[in-house]
Order: sequence, then C-alpha cells, then structure tokens
Amino acid sequence: MSFQLGQRAGYEAIEHGQPLRPLFNEALAARHSEPGTALLSGLLEVMCSVLDACQRQGIRFDMTDEAKAIANALPQARRLMVVTLCQHIDQSVGDVLGQLSSAIYAIKDSLSLSAPPATNQEPPVMRMEIVAMPERSITQTITRSNGELTGTVSTEQDS
Repeated sequence: MSFQLGQRAGYEAIEHGQPLRPLFNEALAARHSEPGTALLSGLLEVMCSVLDACQRQGIRFDMTDEAKAIANALPQARRLMVVTLCQHIDQSVGDVLGQLSSAIYAIKDSLSLSAPPATNQEPPVMRMEIVAMPERSITQTITRSNGELTGTVSTEQDS
C-alpha cells in the first residue's frame, strides 16, 4: 500500500463522514511492515491537512495537552510533532491520535475537503544513446630473450 493510497483512504473516510480512528488502529497494528508504514504516513498527512484547514478557520478543540499542542501548532511544526510522536508508539500515541481523529470526526459536517489529484510516481522513461566515445590508443610491448617470450606490457589510454 502506498502513501497515496493511505491519503486516499483518509480523504474518502472524511468525505463519507466516517471516523479515521479505525484506519489509524489498523495502520498502527501494521506499522512494522512497509505497507503499514505507508498507510500510517498517508493518514497522518490527511490528519495534518485537516488540522491545517481547521486552524485557518479558527476551529479550536477541547483535548488533552499533547493533542491540543499538535492541533494548535503551525503546519510544519505539526508534521514534525506527529512524526516524532509516532517514532515511539505506545498506548499514549494511540490515545492522542484517537483524540485528534475524534475531533476531526466531530466537525466532519463543517469540512469540505477532497483528495489531491493522484500523481504518477514513476520517473519518465528516458532514451539514452552513446553518440561518441573518446579515441583509445593501445600500446603493446613484447619482450623476448633467445627467441623465447619473456614478458608483455599492454597499455590502454583514452585520448
């Protein structure tokens, strides 16, 4: 599961008035796998985007100090706080994410969000062609003694 799929799942849940908490619970349970990490990252970005929008509209939440600090932080600081929070996942992390998810769910009718357009992550195919190479000179020296081959030296050099 990719980061974009995690984002889409979060935006769809919000668009359809569904809570994010079950998605977060599943992502936290699978966080030790690459798909779980990608899902969690995508969901956290959705949560931060929603909190950004709430902050712009002046919406405040009544939560514990840690959750309130995240909700009231500036956008880039919020993302850093959420990443730091998720580095050492324990029950308190689940509680904080649960409170933030519940706050977002409580204002779901006031939100008008849509997922950002999907981007193609694959790099474009580039055609490469070698049109010229430097000239190479090769010098070979053979040493003989009494008609017998005693040594050779080969030197290659690009001009």
